Amino acid sequence: WGVAVLKIIANLPRSLPGQTVTMVVFGNTTLAKEGGNLESFYFTSELGQIVCEKVPDDGIMISVPDGEGVKFTVNGAELILTGDASIKAQKNGTMEVSLFEGSGRIVSDGQEQYFGAGQQVDVQLGGENGNESIGPPSTPESLSQDDLDTACALTGQFCSSDQITPVPSDQAQQEIEEELGITSTPPVTGSLTSTATLTR
Repeated sequence: WGVAVLKIIANLPRSLPGQTVTMVVFGNTTLAKEGGNLESFYFTSELGQIVCEKVPDDGIMISVPDGEGVKFTVNGAELILTGDASIKAQKNGTMEVSLFEGSGRIVSDGQEQYFGAGQQVDVQLGGENGNESIGPPSTPESLSQDDLDTACALTGQFCSSDQITPVPSDQAQQEIEEELGITSTPPVTGSLTSTATLTR
């Protein structure tokens, strides 16, 4: 069980030049970048034999400063975040994105889903290596206690749902469209494919 801290340049239109987003990779998590930077990467987070009692899940915690934003391609799904979030992914299972602050948008299998603080969405994983997003995003659901415990242990914040200012999905969509100039993606039939592989 370990922790790695990465600083990534914020890359959305409202971000100031040189502003950074903090990414904490924790637990039994494997991350492989695609290309020369971390704007596109594949990862899995599965429980190992060594665990941390304070952090129930393994994965990635992303901390986005107020007024900033970041856009990634994670396991083949496009992800936009304007707030703090955690991501976990089980090979041939699901990738779960939990949002504690701000707004988010995920596009997978040609379909998009907006979600806000206090919500989480899932995407089915599969493909040749078990790490490719192969289905549409789920409908947003409330954060679990494990999500809150993970955020609390890693950031000292969001320890209970009372410490989160909820952002409904429709408000999250409005914020992202108005502040970032991003418009809705029309649904696409078929699935996205990629030749990227996960390396260990």
